[in-house]
This record gives sequence, structure tokens and C-alpha cells, in this order.
Amino acid sequence: QIGVELAGTASGEKFGSSLALNGDGDRLAVGALGKVVIFDYNVVSGNFEQTAVITPVSTNPLYIGALELSLEGDVLAISGVDQTLFTDVISVYAETGGIWNQRGSSITQPTWGVPSTSLSLNGEILAIGEPEYDGVGTNSGRVRIFAYDTDTDTYIQLGNMLEGVQADENFGSSVSLLTTGQAIVIGSSDYSGSVNDEGKLSLFGYDDTQWVE
Repeated sequence: QIGVELAGTASGEKFGSSLALNGDGDRLAVGALGKVVIFDYNVVSGNFEQTAVITPVSTNPLYIGALELSLEGDVLAISGVDQTLFTDVISVYAETGGIWNQRGSSITQPTWGVPSTSLSLNGEILAIGEPEYDGVGTNSGRVRIFAYDTDTDTYIQLGNMLEGVQADENFGSSVSLLTTGQAIVIGSSDYSGSVNDEGKLSLFGYDDTQWVE
């Protein structure tokens, strides 16, 4: 075990509902009800010590469903669900000089299950999976990819939206961008092929205009 045990401090805090580590393993993001707590490893004490608390902007405290840190740990994607308004809220924060500030505006939409997220290594490209999105059928799922525009401080959708091909497929139940963000692997946890709910993975590459399988 590295350092002392980390734990929540209040009843119903749900500390540890989601986790993310940076590439070196010396920065840890921990989801709790309505907030994300950042810990950095202190080589002198040998412990992970709290250095920041991020509270995503939302009408109600969010259930933090997924977290993703960039390779360096200076960009954090937060996927949350407002269980009162039934909306998904996805926001991205960047750290400079120990201060975390939100990039652009949050991406808010009707809830389609707890969104999965992935960042490119530098944190400039963001993928969002919505496994319960109703497209070709109920819970067929979809994935959208966004690129951060530094000039306008906004996330702009990159290429076409990707969708599941059958009802109850849950396309986007997991997503993982490769290194530069020019390719993505997408999980469909309940895809039915030769047998029911066998699941599948799909790989798409970006050709500068659209995503192609």
C-alpha cells in the first residue's frame, strides 16, 4: 500500500464513486457526491495529500459517474448525473499553477445513462459515450467526440456522431481514445450477435472529416 488510506468525511458522501490517475500515478482524482477531490503524492510524507476540490457547476449536486485525467494530470473530464433534473452534465477542468478552472461551458443533455468519457493524452480531445441513448432503437447508444478550441474556449464536435446498430446494444458503455485522439475504441456491452448480449468492441479512425470504422 502507498500512503495512508483515503476516506470520505460525511454521511452519504459516496467518496470513491469514481476514480482517475494520471500517467505517472502521482495525481489522483476521486469522485464524491457533487464534487471531485484532487490528491497529489507527496514524496516526503509518502502519502497522497488533498490539493484541490472541484465542484462542477450544476443546479443540483451531481452523482459523479466517470472521471478521466490526461497523461500529465493537468486536464480532468468529469461526467455527472443530476438525478433531480434527469440530465447528464459533462465538464472539463484544466489546472495551471495549482488552480483548476473550467474549460468552456458544460455539455448538458437529457440523461442517457451514466456517460462514459475518455481524453486524448494531452486532454485536447474528449469522447462521450451515452449507452442508453435511443437512436435506431431503445438503448442503442451513441458516442460523440469533441475537440477543444483555445481561441473560443469551447468544445466543438469533431466529425460525425457514432451510433449503435441495434436496440439494447448500449453502444458507448465504454470509450477509449488512442493517444492523439485520432482513433477510438467503443464498447457495446449488450450487443447481440451469434448469442444474446455477447458484447463487442468497435474501432473507428478519424480521417480529418469523419469517423470511419
